[in-house]
Amino acid sequence: DTIYEDVWEQLEDVILKTYDGFPIKLCLIDSGFRPGNPKQVPENMVYSFCQRHSRFCRPTKGRDTMMKPVVPSQIEFMKDWRGKQQKVGIELIHLDTDFFKRMVHERIVRDRSQHGAWLLPDDVGDDYLQQMVSEARILKPGGKPMWVKRHKDNHYFDIEAMQAAAGFILGAQRMGANSSRTTRSTKPARSTIESVVPKRKTAADWSKELNG
Repeated sequence: DTIYEDVWEQLEDVILKTYDGFPIKLCLIDSGFRPGNPKQVPENMVYSFCQRHSRFCRPTKGRDTMMKPVVPSQIEFMKDWRGKQQKVGIELIHLDTDFFKRMVHERIVRDRSQHGAWLLPDDVGDDYLQQMVSEARILKPGGKPMWVKRHKDNHYFDIEAMQAAAGFILGAQRMGANSSRTTRSTKPARSTIESVVPKRKTAADWSKELNG
């Protein structure tokens, strides 16, 4: 439960590590849900955590649609400082939910031989695959897009959409097919969703079926 400090301490351990020799450049945390009872926990713990790691952590809020995929803004929140409440400024990033969820689904159905294809490790579980196609995009009578849940859980899909947003903010979408980054690991990506469950419907099949 994110109301407890040990949860944030565990997250801190994860984001401060290096992976394959590289540190995390950007960490986005959804601030749409405020953990805890506001009367018991007067500060927004997401804002507080991001302010503590303001070098690379940013709180986010998703919106159904926006004119731009990413819109940063400056906000203030009340933070306990040495027993006193104090206003603290922080950057809040608004994300176009439709834009980034569509980006993820577009990658899922892309042929794995193409640049930008959706690659996953061999040990990915069925729960992850189901959540990745847990929503379908429909258009309201006025033409506004809406994502409809088809399965109970959609947490992994939300997380991957935020991952796509982080990559977009860092400019990953501008990387060409010949772009490369030298790392200490020589192991290539092993598979895509299509090869993880070859005898059943793949995530690409589900995406096409749900989204037409």
